[in-house]
Amino acid sequence: MVELIWDERFKKIYKKWSRQHPELKAQFSKKIELFEEDPFHPTAPPSFVFV
Repeated sequence: MVELIWDERFKKIYKKWSRQHPELKAQFSKKIELFEEDPFHPTAPPSFVFV
């Protein structure tokens, strides 16, 4: 299981985004929960890979 840490900048951006897209908040939450449980699941949001 992965633990996500939200910084203040992300919280501010998310707050603005969630006001603009209230219909997507539940979908976003489900994807984040799935990513926390299994980051390599095919439907989890893509993670960043630095090469």
